[in-house]
Amino acid sequence: MTGKTMKNKMSQNGSSKLILFLSLIIIFSGCKLNNPFTPPLAKGPILDKPINGEKFHPGGKRQFSWKPINKQEFYCVQISQSSTFSSLLIDTTAPGLGNSYNCPHLFSDTLTTKYYWRVKVQTKTYHRWSDWSEVRCFLISLDGNRPPIKPYNPFPDSAATGFSTDSLTLTWDSGEPDGDIVFYTVYFDTNSSFASPDTIIKDSSCFDSATVSYKLPFNLKTATTYYWRVSARDIFNATSVGDIWFFTTEDTTGTPPFTPGAPSIISASPCYVDEPVIATATTTDPENNPILYMFDYGDGSPTHWTAPVASGQAVVDTHIYNVPFHCYGNFYVKVMAKDIGGRQSAWSDSVQVKVKIKEGAIFVGFPNDGPVVHISAKGTALDSIGHQQFPALNPATLCVDQHSGSSPGGDLWVASTYDQRMFRFGNHLNAIFDGIIYGSWTNPSNPSTPCVDKDGNCWIAFACWKTIAKLSPVGNILKTIPVPVGNPDTAFYDVISSIAYDEARGRIWTVEMAITGNGVAQMGRLFLYDTGGTLIKASTYDFCGLYLDIDSTTGECWVANTFCNNIVRVSASGDIIEKFGGFNNPPSLCVDNGKKVWIADKDNHRVVIINFDPGRTMQVINQYNLGKPAGVKVYSPDGSCWVTDSDSCKVIKFNSSGDTLFTRSLSQWGQPAGIAIDYFERE
Repeated sequence: MTGKTMKNKMSQNGSSKLILFLSLIIIFSGCKLNNPFTPPLAKGPILDKPINGEKFHPGGKRQFSWKPINKQEFYCVQISQSSTFSSLLIDTTAPGLGNSYNCPHLFSDTLTTKYYWRVKVQTKTYHRWSDWSEVRCFLISLDGNRPPIKPYNPFPDSAATGFSTDSLTLTWDSGEPDGDIVFYTVYFDTNSSFASPDTIIKDSSCFDSATVSYKLPFNLKTATTYYWRVSARDIFNATSVGDIWFFTTEDTTGTPPFTPGAPSIISASPCYVDEPVIATATTTDPENNPILYMFDYGDGSPTHWTAPVASGQAVVDTHIYNVPFHCYGNFYVKVMAKDIGGRQSAWSDSVQVKVKIKEGAIFVGFPNDGPVVHISAKGTALDSIGHQQFPALNPATLCVDQHSGSSPGGDLWVASTYDQRMFRFGNHLNAIFDGIIYGSWTNPSNPSTPCVDKDGNCWIAFACWKTIAKLSPVGNILKTIPVPVGNPDTAFYDVISSIAYDEARGRIWTVEMAITGNGVAQMGRLFLYDTGGTLIKASTYDFCGLYLDIDSTTGECWVANTFCNNIVRVSASGDIIEKFGGFNNPPSLCVDNGKKVWIADKDNHRVVIINFDPGRTMQVINQYNLGKPAGVKVYSPDGSCWVTDSDSCKVIKFNSSGDTLFTRSLSQWGQPAGIAIDYFERE
C-alpha cells in the first residue's frame, strides 16, 4: 500500500488516525508533535549527589539524590562495587515523588573501596520505566574525612540587644557532612579574646551531633555585652571554628527612644524588582544612648537590626525586593528604634513604595502539565499560573504582544497545543481568554507558535489541520489560510509545525513536516504567504523543521531544520541562500536582527551563534554545561539571550558575547520549554 493510499485510508477513521498519528510522533521525534521541547521521559533522571568520584570517610550512611521528575510514581536505586552491576549491594524500588534515597548501609570499609550507583524512574504519564541514569562512582577512604560544618545561625545573633538577665540558652546550627559524631566547645566571656581570667566558660564537654545548644548555668548582668563562639570537632579531630558573636543584656532603667518618623525613600523612583531600594530614618534617645533601627519593607523578608548609631544620627538601610512571588506592587515601609539596653520604640508611620518589573523579563512554559512562570531579568520568580487554575493549560509555545500602542498591549498568548486550547493573559497573568480552538482530541487542531500583530490579533498554526489562522483578541477566528502540504512520494502524514510573522512586510511563513508510514521524518516545504492568504512561494522539498524566525531588517527567514540537522537561511522572496550543517536535532533559534542568530543545538548539548559578519562565523558556547537546550530568545535592546535547558531544568542568560550572566534552576516546576520576552514595564 502506498503512503498516499494509506493516508486516504486514515481519513476514513478519525479514531484510528489519532492513534496512529500519536504513535508516529513518539517514533520519530520522542515527543508530541510540533512541540520540539517536550519529549516523553525515555532517558534516565539527572543525578545530583554524590558527585562523581566523591570521597567519603568510612562509617557513615549516605544519601543519593537526583533532579525531580514530573509525575514520578516509582524510583529504583542500585548500588554495586561492579561498574556493570553484575552483583548488587543495594537494589531497591519505592513508590512516590521523592528524589532522594537514604541508604541504610554504613559503608564501613577500612580500605579504599569504589562503589557505583544509578537510578531509574517510572512516571504516571507513560507508566513505564525510564532508561538508567548515568553511572556515577564514589569512594570510601580513610583520607576522605571532612570537618564538621562551621557553626552558624546563632541565637542570640550578633549585635542583638535587650536580652533578659535570666539564664539563657545559646543555640546554633552545624552538622557533619560524613555523618560522624561531633563534639562542640562553647566559649563565652565578656571579652572577645576569650583569653583573660574573666573567661566564664571554656566547656569542652561532649555533645552529640543532634545537640546544638547550651544552657548557661547562671544569670547574666544587666547592660553588659557578652561574646561567644563555638568550635565543632569530629571523632577524627577535624575542626571548624565559628565566628565571634555578641549580644547585650537589657538595661532595666531609663526610657526607650522616641518613635521615628516615617522612613524616607531616597533611591531613584520608580523602584524595580531586583534593584536596591534605599531608606533612611532618624530619631533621638532621651538618655542620649546609641540607637539601632529595624526596617520592615512589607514583603515578608526577614527583618534585622542595624548597627548602633549616635542618638539623632540618620541611619541608611538598603533592601532589594526579590522575594519570589511577592516582589512587586505596592509595599509599605516602616521603622522601629531601640537603644543598646533593648528598650524599643513603637513602629513608625508607613510610607508607600511602588515596585515595578523592568522590561526584559521572560515568560517560560512547562509543557508537561506545568505552569507558565514569569521571571525577572535577574532571575526572580514574579508570577506563575498553572494546571490547578486552568486544567487545560499545557503551555507549549507562547508570545507576548509587543505593541505598546495596540489594544491590548503586553498580553501573553499561550498555545496549549495538546489540549487544543489558546489562552490570553493580561497583567499579573490574569486570564482574559481561555477557549477551545478549532478542534478536539477526536479531531485535533494542535495550535502552536502564536504571533501577535499590531491590532492585538493572534496568528497561529493549526498544525494537524494544516491551516494558518488569525484570531481576534477574544479568540474568534477571523481568517484561515489552508496550506497545501504533502510530499506525494514519501509522505504518510503531514503537518505544519510552526509559523513566523513578518509584520513589516505583511507576510507569514510556515514550514511543513512530512512523515512516512514507519514514522521517519521526510522532506517537506517552506511556504510564504501574504496576510491576505495569497501564496507567494512554496519551496522545493528541503525542509523538515520545527521553528522559524524572521530577521526584520532584511525579511530573511531562518529555519531550525530540526530533522535535517541543519540551519537554513532563506531570502525574503523564499529562495534558499545557504545552509549550515553540523547540528544535531536543533529545535529552535532566534534572530538578533541584523547581528546574529542564536541556535539551541539540543543533542550536541550546546548553544551556537552564527554571526552576521562576511564569513558567517559560528561561535559555540556553553557546550559542556548544557543538557538539552530547548527554547532560545533574544532581548534585542542589549542582545542578551535566554536559553531553557529541558534536561537539567534550568534557564541560562547570556550576554551578547555569549558569556554566562547567571543560571536559574527551574526544577520545582519541571522541564522548561518555550520562552517569550516581556518588553513591558509592569506594576
